[in-house]
Order: sequence, then structure tokens, then C-alpha cells
Amino acid sequence: MNLMLLFALACKAPEPAPTELDQLVGFLFEHIPDEDQTSLAEGVHNLEPWLVDRVDETLEGYTVQDLSEETILALGDGAVDNTELSGSAVGFVSENDVEGWVNALVLADQVEIYGGSYVSYERDWNGDEEAFAGREQPTIEADVHALSDYTLIKIESHSGNRWTWVDTEWGPAIIYRAWLEEPCTITPENIVKVDRQYYLNVVMPTRDGMRTMQATWVVGKVVGASTDTNFALQMMIQSMAKNAGKIDAWVTENQ
Repeated sequence: MNLMLLFALACKAPEPAPTELDQLVGFLFEHIPDEDQTSLAEGVHNLEPWLVDRVDETLEGYTVQDLSEETILALGDGAVDNTELSGSAVGFVSENDVEGWVNALVLADQVEIYGGSYVSYERDWNGDEEAFAGREQPTIEADVHALSDYTLIKIESHSGNRWTWVDTEWGPAIIYRAWLEEPCTITPENIVKVDRQYYLNVVMPTRDGMRTMQATWVVGKVVGASTDTNFALQMMIQSMAKNAGKIDAWVTENQ
């Protein structure tokens, strides 16, 4: 899970997501732990038109808000006021395949992929990542400790992570979610504060090639400043799109 810095210079606010898309990304995040994949498969099916018929809109990015209190509480976090939760979502078009992206997300060195964003990225797996990548097991989890260096600040994070395979009419898809287990440790501590972050990445085949949809919800702020939330949301969109490009470039080079 990449941490999006909550300060940025951006030219305009992202467009609010249509209700259907806002509900879809929250729905998928919520249902990843389900043993019965029916809900996930239906959610991916309903997401597909957004990534094909309305792909230009999703590439621009949307603001999203719909992450249920029940989902947040199930992750062990206390209740959060929805007015404090800022979210954004963005699509990505790839000429590679889902299996290549799974290798990048699960098996590859994340420090290498993200090219300087991470100083360290350590995963404690609850399962066999090789078996998961080969579809020999349907889901896998990992406890992640990461150190990110953005020159001006350094961010230490501890997150829970879960990946799951989902069968669709276009082929196997992977859905990945991550969440902060505790607030980030940020140096220097008087610049930005990130108390909670929830992340979703859907990597899926469609009738028109492979697509991804990422979403991030954050509770955080710039310390001692009144920052326009729209700027932070726009930076999340730009950062997610940039990271998708890095993953795709790694897959192209290594597949």
C-alpha cells in the first residue's frame, strides 16, 4: 500500500463519482474476506462497464466516499466520522495480463518496482505466496512493515494486506485490499498526519483487455494548516495512476 501525501498543488478537484461506482468500490473492499465469492464476482461484473464503456472517465479519477462503518469496525478500527474520510478512485489500462500483475504485486520486490518510493518493504506472509500466484490457493494475507522516503518526509507504516482470486466471465481477476493497522509514524512529525488509510486494487480482464481500478480512503491532515481536501484527493489520484504505471512497466520488462 502506497501512502499518498496529503499536500499537493493541483489545478482542479476530481469529479465526484456517480453513486454506482462509489458503492461498487466500497462494496468490493467490504466483501474481500467472503468465503463465498458470489458477491465479489457480481461486483467485478458490475465494475467492468466502468472500465470499458466509460474508461475515459475512470482514467480521470473520481472522488469516492462510500466505505461502511461496519467494514471499518471489522478491521479493528474505531468508528470514524464520514466527514473525516476522504476517498478517490482511478482506472488504468494495461496491455499485459492479470498473471503478470499478480507476479508483480505478490512475488516481486516492491522496493524495486516502485523505484525509490520505498526504502524498505517487509512482508510476513500468512500462506504460500508462490502457491497463491499459481492459483493453487484462493487467497493470501500478509503483515507489511514499510518505510517510505519522499525526501521532505519519511513515513513508517504497518498495514494488513489481503489478496484474493475471483473467477469472472472474462477470466480470473485478483482483488487486493490493504489497511493501516496503526497510525503512520512520520518524520518530521509536524508536517502531515495519517491516522487511517484503506486501499483497494482490482486487477481484472475485460472484453477489451486488462484493466485496474484503485481506490484509497484516508483520514489525515496537514498539521497546523487548513488544506483543501480537493488538492489531497487529486494527489491520491495522480499517485495511484503513477504507481499503476510503475507496476505495468515492471511487468512489461519482466514477463
